[in-house]
Order: sequence, then structure tokens, then C-alpha cells
Amino acid sequence: MPQSKTVPIEVHMGLQLKKRREELKLTQRDLAKLMKVTPQLLSKYETGLAKILPDRLYDLPKILSCCLNES
Repeated sequence: MPQSKTVPIEVHMGLQLKKRREELKLTQRDLAKLMKVTPQLLSKYETGLAKILPDRLYDLPKILSCCLNES
């Protein structure tokens, strides 16, 4: 029986974050500055290697001019 491939929420959120950053034509450095994190941490968010903390998640819609439920 083939195993189902589920995508961890961190990976999905990271991909959506990267997609929106690119839509806004922001560099990782630009977005990291707006989020008040290092570019290295933003890179980990985008690849799903780090979880976005709730307080940062709360600020993302304002920073990215979107709603959390938009895909």
C-alpha cells in the first residue's frame, strides 16, 4: 500500500509565505526586516525548518497585506 504524502503545516505555511513575498517583489532581507527577524530565520520559515511563532503569525496579514486564510 503506497504511503500518503502529507505536507507538514510548517512546509505549507512556508511555501505560502514565500509565494506572497515574491508576489510583493520583496527580498528575503526586506521581509525579514519588516518581520523583525533575521534573513536566516525567514529562510527557515520559508523552507518549513522553523515554526512561525504565534505573535509573528498574528502580524503577517498586516505586513503582507493579506488575510491568513488566503491561499
